[in-house]
Amino acid sequence: MKSVVIYYSRSGNTKDIAEKISQRFDSDMFFVGPDREYGSYISSVMRVAKEKLLRKDITFKNDATDFSSYDVVFIGFPVWYGNMPAQFG
Repeated sequence: MKSVVIYYSRSGNTKDIAEKISQRFDSDMFFVGPDREYGSYISSVMRVAKEKLLRKDITFKNDATDFSSYDVVFIGFPVWYGNMPAQFG
């Protein structure tokens, strides 16, 4: 069974978990990175609040990838402003 872990991690916590899942299930890994980094915790909270309020879509620096060849897809994301990032919701 072929699997992939797709994740975003600002601080590294989600990356650590994604790596553990990848090792445990022998999965490929795919980092989803925003075009513009979020920066410090405070600037991230302010930016996420604004994006949430304006319902703004985030653009990513990664090219779109076809994951249809995978049987299992794990998705890891940070919890922002008490919720998942808009692109995952």
